Amino acid sequence: MNRKGLTLIELMVYIVLSMMLTTLLCLLGLSVYRTAQQRAQANDDVLMLSIALHRIARDLKQGFAIKEASKHRCIVTVNKKDLGWVYKKGKLMRYTGHYNMLTQKWSHVGSSQLATSVDDIKFTYDWHDTLLKGISCQLSKSHITLKLYTGLL
Repeated sequence: MNRKGLTLIELMVYIVLSMMLTTLLCLLGLSVYRTAQQRAQANDDVLMLSIALHRIARDLKQGFAIKEASKHRCIVTVNKKDLGWVYKKGKLMRYTGHYNMLTQKWSHVGSSQLATSVDDIKFTYDWHDTLLKGISCQLSKSHITLKLYTGLL
């Protein structure tokens, strides 16, 4: 008997094997794409936190007097204007204007958002007696933590 071509069973086996191979290749491609997206997001997070920390350091280099110092808030007076960094609902905000310590409210305020989706911020203050020698700021987002120390003397 001289057979030319494929039987129906052989054709079905070929189609099933082709579909399995195509599915595996698609899943591999999706996995590579997701990994690349996660790495790009992590890089964006590091860049955003780094920019926020350098903005804080640049502001502090202007010279200032501490108005309020706490773990999640740092408010200083620079050139007769108050400048503050406040952690609020996952955002790191920068305020300028006049800050009333009694009411804890800003007037004549300008604000900008330095970072979003921040998990935590910690300001620590390096006091020697009554002299402030430096401020440390630590920002955390998901598994990324960046810390910056600004010496003042």
